[in-house]
Amino acid sequence: MVGFDEKMLDSWGPAVWGVIFDRLQSGSVKGGVLQVAWPSNVDKKTAAQQIQWATKLPLAQLPQKALEIIFDRMVGFSVGVRYMEEKKIHAMHGLVQNNGPLKDSVEKWLKRPGTVEKWRELIRSYKDYEDALTHLTDCTTFPRETDNHPFKTNPAYDAARQCASCLDFLIYYEIVTATGYDLSGRSWLEAGLNGPNMDLLTFIVSHAYPKHLTKPRDIRQTHENHILLSLVGVGAFSQFVIALNRLREAKLLPIEELRRIFHKAAMHEFCAVAPIAVAEALYQHGINIGNVEHQYHELGGQLESSWHIAAAFNPAGAEFMAWLEKFSMLTPEVRNSENMNPLMYAACFDEPASIEWLCQKCDPLQPRLDGGPRGYALICAARSSYIHSGEIFSIILSHLPEELFSNEYGKIFGTEIAEGLASHKRKLADGRTTEPTQNVMELLAVRKMQALVRRLGNFWPGSEWHLALNAFVHGNDLIVLKHSIGTGTHDRPNPARARSIRNNRPTHITARSGGRQTLGPIRDPSNMVTKTTRRPGSSRYS
Repeated sequence: MVGFDEKMLDSWGPAVWGVIFDRLQSGSVKGGVLQVAWPSNVDKKTAAQQIQWATKLPLAQLPQKALEIIFDRMVGFSVGVRYMEEKKIHAMHGLVQNNGPLKDSVEKWLKRPGTVEKWRELIRSYKDYEDALTHLTDCTTFPRETDNHPFKTNPAYDAARQCASCLDFLIYYEIVTATGYDLSGRSWLEAGLNGPNMDLLTFIVSHAYPKHLTKPRDIRQTHENHILLSLVGVGAFSQFVIALNRLREAKLLPIEELRRIFHKAAMHEFCAVAPIAVAEALYQHGINIGNVEHQYHELGGQLESSWHIAAAFNPAGAEFMAWLEKFSMLTPEVRNSENMNPLMYAACFDEPASIEWLCQKCDPLQPRLDGGPRGYALICAARSSYIHSGEIFSIILSHLPEELFSNEYGKIFGTEIAEGLASHKRKLADGRTTEPTQNVMELLAVRKMQALVRRLGNFWPGSEWHLALNAFVHGNDLIVLKHSIGTGTHDRPNPARARSIRNNRPTHITARSGGRQTLGPIRDPSNMVTKTTRRPGSSRYS
């Protein structure tokens, strides 16, 4: 472009710079034939005219010197640090990596003497943990919380949170180091954990010095924030295994340190969420998360074993149970502080993945206490208000023998279903809970009651227990269950009538019952919701 003069750029107004920056950041940069002249009086035009001119300006055709001035201004070299934001870093690495028309120009600019040094000045970071500790008094709070820093947040930290390639770009050009900390004492790993950005975590864990993986992720908060625990806490399981193996290879994590990190509470947490790969990696390092016998856990609120927590919450289900059976010194029959085995405990919550396996390993007929009602796991599922409690109820029901379902037990299980619904209605009315809604809870109760009634004998309609349950349903305003427990309240049993009702009622086979259990149709399936992530205390208490 003939006649370029650096002073011409000074005549560009805010509208021009804004459009150019937006084009660079969006990647909409095209070359081609120069479409407009190079006027030196852009500032004399209206804002609309400036915008139109800047939109048509073929940036790829500008001289290298002009482009370097534009890059300087965009990242904040010329007009102040306030322009050095994460989106500028993202734009630059995009221009370099996407093989666009400005790729060569940006690379020449980055290699120009002084460019990287200016970047480092704007993105200050400490080279390692020890260096950060030495200068920690420079900034004891987040940059956004103090006036001592000219920018609101650390741009590299914020860029890394959103895009792993941004940090890769900064490390490649030696603007920051992979083990660096920002001005507020946060590491790049912390940025990934706060996302969580799994690509960033993989990049950091794979490239960080092994010694770095033994340090707190945030030097301002050194308690209970070990990197290994944090990785599992955000679901970064594969990254956890990578980090653990790198530490083992470097011989930086002795068994004593591992045992300090993975105390009983931490191992409990791992049993609730970790896949087998994580449990296996820890086992190979000398830590068996399946051997915690009695430990308080906030999800359940009692002293639980590893088996209880895994049974109630781990989505790996049967696979994880099988791993526990192989490596844990405890058994599937271990009892918690409330004398419940893992099957009973899991039936109180919302994860059905392990129920089938537990029914085969733990006798579902067992009572909780000597002399108490048999089939206590079914009682727990009957009272539960979790969304998957209907599925859990059906699985357990399919494993119980026919002789259990006498009149007496039909009344016990039916009353527990009704009481679970009544209890949840009271909680909704008192504002103690909002989910599931009454309509959904009624659908769950109907499903359970229909499944139960089909296991009862032909003498059920009109029996004393039928009448008692019917009275309980009526007295607690649970009329929605009346259809499920039978159509009549006769003075005496009527086997023929009962047989007719059972034979004519529509049924379908449940997915996990193995064909043994039939359920009546759910009246309004549109009101059913998908699996909830809510995991408060057990819903078996009213």
